[in-house]
Amino acid sequence: MVAVACLAVLGVRWGDTSGSVGSRAGQLFGASAEGDAGADGDADDPRTRDLVLNQAQQFVLRLFNYGPEDLDAQNKLPAYAAGVRELITPAFATEFDEQVALAEATVSQAGVGRQAEVYVAALESLDDNAASALVTGSLTQSYPDPAADAADGDRVAAGERQFRLRVQLVRIDGTWLVDAFEGVSGEDETATGDPTDAPTDPPTDPPTDPPTGSPGGGATSEPPAAGTDAITSRFAEIVANREVSVRAAIDDLDACSFPLAPDPARAGCADAPAALGTAAGSLANSLRGATNPDSRVYVGEPPGDVTSLVQRTLSQAVAVGDAVTALGADCATADTAPCATARTDLGTAMGELVVTLDAWEAYR
Repeated sequence: MVAVACLAVLGVRWGDTSGSVGSRAGQLFGASAEGDAGADGDADDPRTRDLVLNQAQQFVLRLFNYGPEDLDAQNKLPAYAAGVRELITPAFATEFDEQVALAEATVSQAGVGRQAEVYVAALESLDDNAASALVTGSLTQSYPDPAADAADGDRVAAGERQFRLRVQLVRIDGTWLVDAFEGVSGEDETATGDPTDAPTDPPTDPPTDPPTGSPGGGATSEPPAAGTDAITSRFAEIVANREVSVRAAIDDLDACSFPLAPDPARAGCADAPAALGTAAGSLANSLRGATNPDSRVYVGEPPGDVTSLVQRTLSQAVAVGDAVTALGADCATADTAPCATARTDLGTAMGELVVTLDAWEAYR
């Protein structure tokens, strides 16, 4: 989220972590995007199968591994973008170039970093000029440590998120290139390999939030005793209850390849932004009530150590809701330049909110 909010690595990890994302991926597989990837071979040749799987794995590694160390003096990610472009078709590159700004914004503005790990990859289909591979792994997002006594360079890692991706490749002038990718659920898998050791997806149906006393939320909770620890804990509880729905909505958008325009026929993708807007609105309303002395669910004045965090969470939840409104129903799946810009704006807002939600872990 990102994202994005939404952008995600077979039991392998980076060896030398220096250099660009593209060069690290090259170290991992011992080959560049050219050369072996363009070798001749038919669908029955084991070498062709290996080449296709390597390309799919490298694509995932390059797409979902980036961080502040990859920024240049203009806060851009040129090496990251160039590394991904080496592995994708010209048609896909056009879409990718529209979304690079999202990654650059989350890295330069919020210090977000991502590291992906591939658990397993397996072929789903393969013929002479087209292939599909399933890649399963995990993604860890990190951000600068917000603690006052943190040293420069200290980072906080958010929890691992598992993913399954279908990577579609085509062979152009003898070279296998990625033409598209999408998130898939477990029941969609028909790979010819054996990905049984891959982890299962986390639940996609969020549990029902317990009553928080937010407007329209039914039962109310008694305000805690007037102690800063109790008030901090109550704010952390409110955020924890509401962020379940926010993260579930973001996961749904990730499965729809957001911020890229999803297939309009893919179930649920057209409604996914609106669901995120509703979840973000509930979070904002809960925090408004908790900080309003005239509200029946007033918690108290946020203690000094969380004052800015409460304010930032509220403002960023509102920003996500505003971005969803600006996107509108028509742009949820439309593939136009204005809609791509609106999706990028929503992706940026999502990424900033996720970083802030992660910061609440220190108070739970």
